[in-house]
This record gives sequence, C-alpha cells and structure tokens, in this order.
Amino acid sequence: MNFASNIVEPIFEREVLDRHTMSNESLQRELFILFFDQVPVYLDQMDEALASGDVDNWRMAAHGIKGSSRALGFTRLATLSKECESSSPDAERMALLRAAIKETEACIALAETG
Repeated sequence: MNFASNIVEPIFEREVLDRHTMSNESLQRELFILFFDQVPVYLDQMDEALASGDVDNWRMAAHGIKGSSRALGFTRLATLSKECESSSPDAERMALLRAAIKETEACIALAETG
C-alpha cells in the first residue's frame, strides 16, 4: 500500500503562508520554528500509538500536524497527515510522514537561504 505515490501537491505553497501571515517574514520564521519544535511531540505521540494500536491518539497527533502544516502552506505534508488522520496506526504511513517532514524542512531551509 503506497498511498503517497498518488500525492501530486507541491511541498510548499508560499502564497498560502503569505495569505495567513500577511507576508510578514518575521512571523513566518517564528511559525516555522514553532512548527518544527512541535512536530517531534506529535511524532512521539504517533510512535506510541503505533506501538500500542491506539487509534485515537494516532489520529489526534496526525490532526495536529495536518492543521498546522495546512496553515503554513506545507501542502504535501498536510495531505499525508490527513491520510494518517483517517487511518489506523500504520508503520508505512509513519515512515512516509517522517520523510515528508524532512522534505518540508529541507524545502523551507532552501527557501530561506534562496
């Protein structure tokens, strides 16, 4: 099951972020820091849910990632976390989510230096 192979959204949509932050670059940097500081908490929660089969905690953590990533313009990550939110704990989905988070973080680092 490779649900991620059908995802065609961009990694990052600057216009979404600009719309939510009125193009305030300082605020955007702050939000990036907060997001990437909070993501490990959600991932830990999902790891625990995966180990115990706790569907509710899995979905709550995925929901947290989805909402924040959607507001920041992290479109692909929002789609992947939405897929997780509507599923049961799954190791493959978790691996894909982690990869998407790294991909998003690299994209943002590149955007900030470019």
